[in-house]
Amino acid sequence: MNVDALLEILDQMHKDVDSSLFTSRKQAVERPNSKTHVVPYKPTVGDYVVVARMQGPPTKMSANRVSRIFSDFSVQLEHLLTCSTAVVHVCRIKPYADASVRTKAQ
Repeated sequence: MNVDALLEILDQMHKDVDSSLFTSRKQAVERPNSKTHVVPYKPTVGDYVVVARMQGPPTKMSANRVSRIFSDFSVQLEHLLTCSTAVVHVCRIKPYADASVRTKAQ
């Protein structure tokens, strides 16, 4: 048997093992995520949102408007009363739904 042919066979074997490991790791990560049925909220500029505060009682909420989106995980919000701005993580915001604003919770 030729050494070059043997090297090609070994390379192909390692490629097959590597691709199967990648697939199984990807499935292992996606499996628990698919069972949660949680749809992440993707805000757009101009959306009215309610923000959970980090300081103080956990039930304290404040109304804000999304003024800028930095990434899928952080947005800049403008407070409706004080016009101050803050950068927050999207896990802390919820869409504001009210008949007078004519928005729907997603």
